[in-house]
Amino acid sequence: YGNRIHDQTDPAEALAALDPKVFRAFDTPDAKGALYAAYLGRAEALTTLDQHGDALADWDRTLQLADVDARPALRILRATARARLGKYEDAIKEIADVASALKDKRAFYRCACAYAIAIKAVEADMQRPKAERDKLTAAYATEAVRLLSEAHKLAFFQSPEDRKLLDIADLATLRSRPEFQQLSAELKLP
Repeated sequence: YGNRIHDQTDPAEALAALDPKVFRAFDTPDAKGALYAAYLGRAEALTTLDQHGDALADWDRTLQLADVDARPALRILRATARARLGKYEDAIKEIADVASALKDKRAFYRCACAYAIAIKAVEADMQRPKAERDKLTAAYATEAVRLLSEAHKLAFFQSPEDRKLLDIADLATLRSRPEFQQLSAELKLP
C-alpha cells in the first residue's frame, strides 16, 4: 500500500497517507505487513526529500518489522542514510557486515554507493586530521570500486540503463580515482 502511494504521488504528499499510526489500530495478521509497508514508504519518501534524519528512524522501524530475507537490503538503505547524516563510521560497519554475505548484483552496487557517500562525510569531518581523512577516503574508495567490480562480474552493468547508474551524484567522490576510471574504461564509459 505505502509503496503504491509513494510511486504515484509526490513524496511530500505521500507522507500524510503513510502515517503508521493508522495501521497500529488494527490487530490483524495483515496489520504488521501494512505497518511495514507504511514505514518503508515513509522512509523512501523522506529519503527522496533529503530528510535523512527522519528517514533513519523509519528505516530502523522497517527493519524491526521486516522478514529476514528483506533485512540485508534494508540495512544497506539504513546505512546509506547514516552516511548522508555524517555517521559514516556506523554506516561503514553496517555495510561491511552486510557486504560480507552479498550475492545480489544490485546490493553490491548499493553498498558501493554507501561507501562513496561515506567518503563525502569523511572529507567533511574536520575533527579528524587530514592524513587520517585521506587514508579513510582511499580505503573507502578502494572498497567501493571493489564492490562495483563485483556487481560488474555478476553482469550488473550490461544494459545502458545500468551503466548510467555509474553517473549518479552519489558516486562523484569516486570519479577521479584511478581504479574507478579503470572500471569505467572496462565498461567503455565516456
